[in-house]
Amino acid sequence: MKSLIPVLLIYCLISCKAEPQPINYGKDYCQFCKMTIMEPEFAGELVTQKSKVFKFDDISCLIKYIKMDNNSEADYSHILINEFTSKTFIPVKEAHFIKDENIKSPMGGQTAAIQVNNSRETMPIQIGNEAKELNWNELKNLF
Repeated sequence: MKSLIPVLLIYCLISCKAEPQPINYGKDYCQFCKMTIMEPEFAGELVTQKSKVFKFDDISCLIKYIKMDNNSEADYSHILINEFTSKTFIPVKEAHFIKDENIKSPMGGQTAAIQVNNSRETMPIQIGNEAKELNWNELKNLF
């Protein structure tokens, strides 16, 4: 029996790996504003080092939650945002962000994430001349 305890402990540690979860659109709610998450092109997710998952309907909600919770980015094993065109999660540090009044995000963040190697011309919406292209650190300072 004593030899089984270390094996069970190792199994528990391995099985508790912090991983993202799919968002159930129309059912999951935003951790910050409590609205139902409906639009995949703007959704985001935080996964803590202890495997707790928080889902968001807008990048502005995700940023405000991090600031409100007084956490550092090191407290999260994943900080993810859906890429605007593919609607799949990418790490925020692998994205650049377009902020423009023509981007109608759920909570008025007016911001969309795109892959670093893409440009705003690849977006399926018209972006104005006043649009700002920002990296993650620049974007965090706006909210």
